[in-house]
Amino acid sequence: MRNQIKTTIRWSNLALIVITLMAYLSPYINPNTFWIISILGLAYPLLLFANLGFITLWISRKKWYFLFSVACIGLGWNFLSKSVGFNTKSSANPNDISIVTFNTESAHKFWDYKAKRTDLQKFTTYLQAMDADIICLQEFPIRGELRLKRDEEWMHSYQATGKNIVTYSKYPILKHGYFAFVNEYNGCLFTDLKIGEQVLRVYNVHLSSNKITNIANEVAENGDWKERETWSKVKQMLLGYRSASKKRADQAEEIGKHIAASPYPVVVCGDFNDVPLSYAYQTIAENLTDHFQARGRGLGTTFGGSIPFLKIDYILGSPSVAVSTNDILRHDYSDHYPIRSMVSLK
Repeated sequence: MRNQIKTTIRWSNLALIVITLMAYLSPYINPNTFWIISILGLAYPLLLFANLGFITLWISRKKWYFLFSVACIGLGWNFLSKSVGFNTKSSANPNDISIVTFNTESAHKFWDYKAKRTDLQKFTTYLQAMDADIICLQEFPIRGELRLKRDEEWMHSYQATGKNIVTYSKYPILKHGYFAFVNEYNGCLFTDLKIGEQVLRVYNVHLSSNKITNIANEVAENGDWKERETWSKVKQMLLGYRSASKKRADQAEEIGKHIAASPYPVVVCGDFNDVPLSYAYQTIAENLTDHFQARGRGLGTTFGGSIPFLKIDYILGSPSVAVSTNDILRHDYSDHYPIRSMVSLK
C-alpha cells in the first residue's frame, strides 16, 4: 500500500511538470487556434505553488526527485520573473519621468451618493497625490470635467470622444489617435509627447474583459462543489474566458503592428485583462521591456478581486526607455492596483 502511494505521488509530480511545461507554450499559441492552452497560462501561479509543494515534499523525505520540479521552474524563469519580482531595491533619478497606469473601475469608490455623481475633488486629489508626469486611466467614466495640474501647470489630456480611456500628460501632445474594439469600455489610444528634444509615444490600452468577476465572486462566496449549479457557473466562466481570450488575441495583434511601425520609442500602459503567460501579453510585449520584470519586487499581483494572484496590468517600454523603479501601489480605490514607473529617455 505504501509503495502504491509513493508511485502515485511520483506520477502526480510528473503529470504536474508536463502540464507546467505545456503552460509555457501558452504565450506562443493563438487562442483562436487552440484556446484551451491559454487556461494553463492563467493557472500558472497555481502550477508554480504545486511544484514548490512537491519540492518541499521530496526534500523533507531526502529524495532527489525534487530536482525535476526545480528544473521545471528554472525552464520557466522568464515567466516567473514577470510574476514575482526578485530585484533589489532601486531608487529614481532626479530627472526621471513618472508614469502611472490605473484602471479606476469606473471610479465607483469616488461616487458621491448624495450628489449622484463622481466626487471630482476627491478623485482629483487622489490622482494628483501620485505626483505623476504621465497618467493613463482605463474604465474612466468622466469626460472633459476632470483637470489635473503638474508643477502648477494644467496637464494636457486626450480622451477619444465617448470613450472610457484617457491619458494625462505634463508634456505637450503632438499627435494622438484611437482605435476602438468591441465596446466603449475597451480600446487603445496613443499620444506622441514632446519631452525636451525627444518624442515618446505612449499607448494606453484596455483589452477585452473576461466579464467573469461577478460569477467568480458568487462561486467563491456561495459555491458548493457538490451542486450542479456551481459547476454550471464554472463552465460559464470558462466559456467567457474563451470568448474574451480570442478577442484579446486579435486586439493585441492590431496593437503590436501599430507599435512595430512607431517612429518613436514607446511606452505601453494599461489593463491587458490577461496574464504574462498569454498570447495577448506576448504579442504586445515583443521587443519591449516589462518594467516590473526589470525593477519590480515581490508578488506582481495587480488585481484585487476574488481571483487570486492575477497580474493583468502593465507598463512596458522600448529598450531606449531606461527603468529606474517600478511599484505596484496597493491602494483600495479600485479592483485594480495602480502601477508607477520612473523612467528616463536614453
